Parts: sequence; C-alpha cells; structure tokens
Amino acid sequence: MKVELAKIKNTQPRREHGNITDLKVSIADVGLINPLTIDENYNLLAGRRRYQALKELGWKDVDVRTMPINSDEAKAFLISVHENLKRKSMTDPEMATTFRDYDKIKREQYGNQPSGRHSSSSDSEEDGWSLQKSCDDWGIGLTTGHTAIKIATAIEENPDLVTMPSGNRILSEYKHRELIKNPIPFPEGKYGSILIDPPWSRDDENDADQFGRASPTYGTMSFGEIKALPVPELALPDSHLYLWVTNRSLPKSFLLLEYWGYRYITLLTWCKPYFGTGNYFRGQTEHIAFGVKGSCPILRHNIGTWFVTDNKKEHSSKPDEIHKIIEVCSPKPWLEMFARKQRTDWATWGDEIG
Repeated sequence: MKVELAKIKNTQPRREHGNITDLKVSIADVGLINPLTIDENYNLLAGRRRYQALKELGWKDVDVRTMPINSDEAKAFLISVHENLKRKSMTDPEMATTFRDYDKIKREQYGNQPSGRHSSSSDSEEDGWSLQKSCDDWGIGLTTGHTAIKIATAIEENPDLVTMPSGNRILSEYKHRELIKNPIPFPEGKYGSILIDPPWSRDDENDADQFGRASPTYGTMSFGEIKALPVPELALPDSHLYLWVTNRSLPKSFLLLEYWGYRYITLLTWCKPYFGTGNYFRGQTEHIAFGVKGSCPILRHNIGTWFVTDNKKEHSSKPDEIHKIIEVCSPKPWLEMFARKQRTDWATWGDEIG
C-alpha cells in the first residue's frame, strides 16, 4: 500500500543516517526496492536511511509495509534493532543507548525483578523484568548487556563521547575523566620495591592503523601523565623498580626509568603459549623493565629473566608469578601501583582493586 510520506513519523533510535548519496541515486534510478515498515500509527519501524533519502528526493507518497504493534514501545524498539543488527549499521553508542532504553521500557512495563533471585528467560513477565531477559530478547550475553548499560551511562553523563568510534574507547575515556575528577590518594611511606603496570595509551604511538590491537575499556594515561606519577617520592633511596611494558611501548620504559631516577638493568619477560593481538607480529610476550636506584643488590641470584604462564585472564591482567619473584629477590616494603587486588604484605594503589 502507498502512504503519504508526510504522515510517517521517524521514531527510530538511530542518531545518524550517514552518507546517503549513493542510496538517493539508486532510488532515483530504479525506485524503492524495499518498502518502509511502519506501525498502525504511521511510526517508522524500519528504513530510516530510505526514509531520509525519499524526503530529500521530494517523494510525496511511498510503498509501506504495516506491522501493528498496539502501542507496544518495546516491540517497536526490537523491530528497529533487529533490522539494524542484521545490517550491522548501528554504531556502538547507538546500540548501547537503544539497548538501555529497551531495558528501561520493559522494566516500566513489568517492574524490576526482585533482587536476590535467579532470573532467566523462562521466568514469566509477571515475575518482573531483568537485564537477562533484555539480553535474551536481543540475543546477546549478559556481560555484553552490562557493558552496553555502562556505555549508555557514560554517554548520558558526557554527551560528547557519542562521537568516539567504539564502545571500548568510550569506556576508557569515561573512566579517565572520572579519575581526574576523583583522584585516588597515593599511599603514604617509602617503598623498597615498586611494581607498576601503567595503563598505556596507544594514542601517542603515531600509528593510525593498530592492526586489530585490543582497545582497553579501562581509563588509559598518556606518557606525560604516567611520567608525572610520584614514583620518586614513593621510593626509598635504595630501591628496585619493576615496570610492566608492552613490546610496542618498550622505548617509553627506558625514558621513565631514567626520569624516575633508576638505572635500567635488564628485562624480565613473560612468555605466553598462546597468540594475542599485536602490531605486525602476533604478541606472545610482555616485559618488565627492571631498574635499581642507589645501592640495592638483588637478594637471590638463581632467578632467570623469563617465565611462562598459560592462564588467560581478563584483558591486561598480569600473572602472580612476578609478585613471587619480587618477594624473593627485592627488599620490603613492597608497593603495587595500578593493582587489581589486595595482597598480603603488599601496599596497593589503583582504581580497579576488588
């Protein structure tokens, strides 16, 4: 059936329709191949780019397919989402925001599922709504759903983040801004050994093509921000420094050691029996640049410069073997910076400590 284009109301969640020049030429040449999809109230459910192209071409009426939804907002969202998911045309910010809005609509319809009970797709809607149910409707995992909510929240609080190319980059920048607003106080005292795992930023590596290198979700720091960390103030005059560094950022580690007052001694290398991502070659190693300040000999002389672990953990997490090496080779007190958990006999600092 044909409908006046002016009657159709664009309610789709996509924020941008992108370049539609080629689409307009195609429609002008051969006509509209696939009709627009609307509900009984003329709300556009699918075909946002086609709709925009038709408006710019000056069409007055258009072929449509009507799908009654009986004012079910969640159903309308899902129809639009499914079309965009199949075409892979939604950006990460659009996907995250739309998923969050869909979950919100369903919770308003059915109420939140009571806390403390297991939720699954087999639960009836009368039992309340859960994030798991929204994920089931979208065909995504629960972890992906949680991440989408975080991305949507970050965009809501910082609207300019919507221009970033990926969800991971949005989360990284959001966490970076939060740390600037609410800095974590550094520990008091002086330390004989410092282990530091900086959240290296890849934005200052002068390589636009990162060859699939993993994009972190944690807040990263520029080289200048890492350099400004108060490592000299936290170190004893005679002390050891263990600095985690990727292959790509290795030159930076030598500059940091010198700036912080340490003499570079050697590299310790973590060898991985599996492929990671990487630039040019697939990464299977990470390093620890070892430096010494003052007069501080090592406590054991039978430890090698490489070790192997086969335990895959979350992105950027490090094996416990390095802590064991430090505990037998280097003097107390021990401090770990950018730590992810508390450790017996260690002082820890970082925003991800669980």
